Amino acid sequence: MKKNIAIILLFLPMLIFNTVLTAEQALADGEFDVYGTIESFTWKEFDDSGGEFLEESGPIFGAGITAKGLIQPLTIKGRAELFSGSVDYDGQTQAGMSVTSDTEYLGGKVEADLGWLIVIDETFALEPFAGIGYRWWERNIQSTGTAIGYIENWWSSYVRLGLRSESEISTQSTLFAEVGTKIAIKNENEVDLTEIGLPLITVEPANATAFFAEIGLRGEPFIISLFYEGLRFKKSDMVIVSAGPAILGFTQPESEADIFGLNAGFAF
Repeated sequence: MKKNIAIILLFLPMLIFNTVLTAEQALADGEFDVYGTIESFTWKEFDDSGGEFLEESGPIFGAGITAKGLIQPLTIKGRAELFSGSVDYDGQTQAGMSVTSDTEYLGGKVEADLGWLIVIDETFALEPFAGIGYRWWERNIQSTGTAIGYIENWWSSYVRLGLRSESEISTQSTLFAEVGTKIAIKNENEVDLTEIGLPLITVEPANATAFFAEIGLRGEPFIISLFYEGLRFKKSDMVIVSAGPAILGFTQPESEADIFGLNAGFAF
C-alpha cells in the first residue's frame, strides 16, 4: 500500500505544477527540464561507538523532470525523480562474520519549493526558498552462500531551506546554483525478514539534518549540472518482536548516504 502511495505522491505534484506553468495569464515566465542522471552513491552504517561496520557503494542511474514558474516575485518549483541501480555491499552478519554481496536500489523522490526572487541587476538574481520533500527507496540486499539477504523499504519526509542564484552569461545561457539544508520530519524503514520466519518490522530512524548543493548551466535547449545530496539518520528506538519462544529487539543503526552526481538533459 505504501508503495502505491509513494508512486502517487511522486507524480501528482508534477501534474499540478505543469498545469500551473501552462496558465499563461498567471505566470510571467516558466521553465521545464527533462534530464537523465548518474550518481556515485555511498551508504554507511555505524555502531553505537561510531565505528563503521557496513558500506555500500556504486553507481545509481535515474531520470527526472523539473518545472518552475514565476508570479513576480514569487517562484514555484517542483522536481520528481526515479532512480535504480546495483551497488557493492561490504558488511557483516548479526554474528559479526564479514559478508560481501550486492544491493539493488529502486526509488524516487518528489520536492516542491516556494521562493522569493530578488533581482540584483539585469544579469543576476538571488532566490531564498523553502519547501518540502518526500523520498522512497527499496534497499534489496542479495543473499550469498553464507548469509540470507532481505529487503528494506524506506520512507522519508523533510523540509528544505536554501538559497538559489542565477547569472546570465549570454542571451541564451544561464549559470545557476543552489545550496541548502534538509530537515527531516519523519523517517520509516520497513524490514522484510519473512524469509527467516519473522514478521515485517518497522523502525523509525531518528531525525537528522543533511545538506544539498547543485551548480549547472542552462541554455537552449540543453541543461547540465553537478550536484551533491546527503542523507542522514540517527539510530532508531528498539522494536521488540516475538519469534516463537524468543524475544528479539531490532534497531536501525545510525546511517548516512552521500550522493555525488551529474544531471544532463533538455531545457524548454
